[in-house]
Amino acid sequence: MYGIVEKVRNFLRSDLVAGAHIGQHASVLTLTTLFALVPLVSGVLWFLSQVPSVQSQLIEQFDVLLSYLIPEQALSWRSRADEWVQDVSSLQGYSAILLFGSLIFLVNKVDKTLHWVFQIEQGRGRRRWLHYLWVMPALMMTLIVAMTLVLLLQIMLGTGLLALLPGVNLTSVPVMWLLLMAVYRLSSRGMITWRDNAAVSLGVTVLFLFLKFGFAWLYITLPNWSIVFGVFSAVPLFLLWTQMAWSIFLYGAVMLRWLTHR
Repeated sequence: MYGIVEKVRNFLRSDLVAGAHIGQHASVLTLTTLFALVPLVSGVLWFLSQVPSVQSQLIEQFDVLLSYLIPEQALSWRSRADEWVQDVSSLQGYSAILLFGSLIFLVNKVDKTLHWVFQIEQGRGRRRWLHYLWVMPALMMTLIVAMTLVLLLQIMLGTGLLALLPGVNLTSVPVMWLLLMAVYRLSSRGMITWRDNAAVSLGVTVLFLFLKFGFAWLYITLPNWSIVFGVFSAVPLFLLWTQMAWSIFLYGAVMLRWLTHR
């Protein structure tokens, strides 16, 4: 017990949460937390919805909540789902502007964050802008390529005799693990150990796949619920994927920073 308390004390005294660092990068961590909140909640709901009893309770509680908030429309909300979704289309422009603005704010913090985590040279003026405007799309495309390779591998292994092998559906875990290890290795310019990289990449892989299932559940199941679907249908999907990917990358980078400088 004393060892756990001592580790927590050392963590609080480390430069990760020191005043100079946490004050400078609190906005980045707060923003990434907000970005990861929507898919994380949807992932938890997806996991709970796999249990039939929990799924029926969720639907029942949603009906009760809707009847409490909008009692006069409680009986007809399902039949008017299509009309409500069409009305929500006017919100797409506002949501796109909001998410794009928040994404630009995140891009503005990426250069400082990469410098803080991996000690990458910031540069000045135009060089600094070109640096993080190149780094962010490059890492984002790496994550997209990683997801595509995992999807193709699952399709290939899911057909023919290979589909009969046990554990084929888990092949995406080691593939994503190795790809993320390569991403962090290149981003840190070889300044992290392979053990820290392997541990953090595995945790980020599990989180990434879990959130991916949450997104799948969000865009497949929720269209049956008109109000919830109407809210999320106004959010551009590519912006959500971009924010989720960068949230996961920055969380993993902060973990690597703490492991490397503990």
